[in-house]
Amino acid sequence: MPVDQAVVVFSDIEMGCGTPTDDFPHTDWLAELFLSYNRGEWTARPVDLVLNGDTFDLLKTSINGSYPHLVDSAVAVAKMKRILAAHRPFFAGLRAFLDHPAAPRRVFFTVGNHDFELLFPQIRQMIREAVGRGADRIHFPGLSVDLGDVHIEHGSQADPLFRLEPEHPFIHWQGRSILNLPWGAVALLDVAMPLHDVLYPCDRARPRTSVLTMLPELRNLMLERYWHYWTRDWLGSWWSASDPVKGLSWQLFRQVAARLQSGDASIQLDPRLETEIAEGPQRLTVLGHLHDASWRSQGARKVLRTGCMRDEFLVEDDGRVGRVLPKVYAEVLLRHGTTRRSHLVEVDGPRGAHAAMPASINEVLAHVRGFRPDPIAEAHGALAG
Repeated sequence: MPVDQAVVVFSDIEMGCGTPTDDFPHTDWLAELFLSYNRGEWTARPVDLVLNGDTFDLLKTSINGSYPHLVDSAVAVAKMKRILAAHRPFFAGLRAFLDHPAAPRRVFFTVGNHDFELLFPQIRQMIREAVGRGADRIHFPGLSVDLGDVHIEHGSQADPLFRLEPEHPFIHWQGRSILNLPWGAVALLDVAMPLHDVLYPCDRARPRTSVLTMLPELRNLMLERYWHYWTRDWLGSWWSASDPVKGLSWQLFRQVAARLQSGDASIQLDPRLETEIAEGPQRLTVLGHLHDASWRSQGARKVLRTGCMRDEFLVEDDGRVGRVLPKVYAEVLLRHGTTRRSHLVEVDGPRGAHAAMPASINEVLAHVRGFRPDPIAEAHGALAG
């Protein structure tokens, strides 16, 4: 096919800090996948590699065992240092990809809801330094990038929990410039992340609704924790104006009430915002965020949603942890800026090198029962159930 540009899009890699809770410990395998685009039919074609949000799991990377939600550049750098140390093959792979002599190569990092820290210049510089040669061809376009008639963004801007205010990504508070984190990210850092070291297998298990059905004690625990958080901690901080990222809005109230009532932990997109993204002037839109691959058309437009690259596991009806789910990314071929072909690519991750998981998801129950419930929240959880 006579094309003059290839675009390869990966989303939701979610590299962590190298501990058992790291959802993607295979960056040597990923680096080799990048380099496959320097061989065969790709050798003489220009290739753009787009890492479309949640490349790094800075949301779930701790500092000295804590997860601060007031994130300034110092906090962001401390977290990024841990990821850099754990995933050196990733940056070496990017360097080798960019070193390709036969045709141009570029790399783009868009921002996702797990790596808002990419908005800090210090983090972008750390990435460039880690890659080394070819770093002048690494680009940080922000929340989205347009390449020809292709619009690429993570997808969390259609998610009310994680939508970042594009015009106000930072708050200046007490002499610090901190990320203006969306309320969903703040709540995760405050409530879920302190439990992550023991409950992380549930985050990787699919389908998620089945996991919560199998583990009602886990569902009740999280309802209890969030009920306490929203009705006491968050409201108290808002009332006293002691926390710059804890505000109140009608949308927040409506979302919190609906989720506490249903106990549904799945991602829920705002149809209006999703349509806004997909109905721009572009011919093709590529999104991630949901971890579920899909293909759909809207008139003359097409939307590809990549799956995730991180490790996720199918859980059987009896709780046994089964096979690792395939990883899905996107390829797009263009000529003179016009899409000529686009499709999803499904690959299996490396065998025998999966993220740490128990034999059964039921093994987390011992940890769940070890957490002391809040009596008021427990009563609310029982009513909501």
